[in-house]
Formats: sequence, C-alpha cells, structure tokens
Amino acid sequence: MIYIQRDTAEVVALTLSQTSQLAEPHFLFEFTNEISGVVSLFHFNDVSGYPERANIFNMTIDLPIGQYTYKVYESVDDNPETVADTTGFVVQTGIMIIHGADDINTDIYL
Repeated sequence: MIYIQRDTAEVVALTLSQTSQLAEPHFLFEFTNEISGVVSLFHFNDVSGYPERANIFNMTIDLPIGQYTYKVYESVDDNPETVADTTGFVVQTGIMIIHGADDINTDIYL
C-alpha cells in the first residue's frame, strides 16, 4: 500500500526490481481513481542505491484526495509516458491512499 500526502514530496519504497524481467528496468505508474475511474500515468526516477533490494522514489502527486488502485509496469525506456512504452508486464499492483494535510489522524496507528 502507498499512503501519500497530496502535493507533498514523499519518499516511497517498493520492491519492483525483484519481480521485473528486465536487467535495468524503469517503471511507469498507473493510478486509477476508485470512484471516478479516471486513470493517470506517472514516471518517477528510481533513486535507490540498491534497486535489487528496494526501489525508492521521490513522489509528488497532485491527484484528488481519495483511494486509487495502482499498477506498475516495467520498461526499457528510461522515461515511459504511456503503457505502449512498456513491456506490458505488471510488476506490482496495490492500493494507494492520497490524503490532504488536514486529513491525518495521529491518534491511530496505520
């Protein structure tokens, strides 16, 4: 699960290279809003020093607050912009929650 604040630089660690079929993959993120069905595509550079262990991304996302389903595609292209720029292989799927600065409840554990 990705839990991220809207319009704020967040560091997100995922294990994508472990399931990739490419030697040096790049990744395209597809976020689908679970209410509206709107699909958004993003490319983030992997800043990890050890991508074979974990992939680290600095993400700033300006999508509306809410719940999204995400898919991550692998690509040989270093800046994929569409799913056609990828191999079509999905290395990870999951849920992403985007919250606003005022939405954080610090009285609970996530």
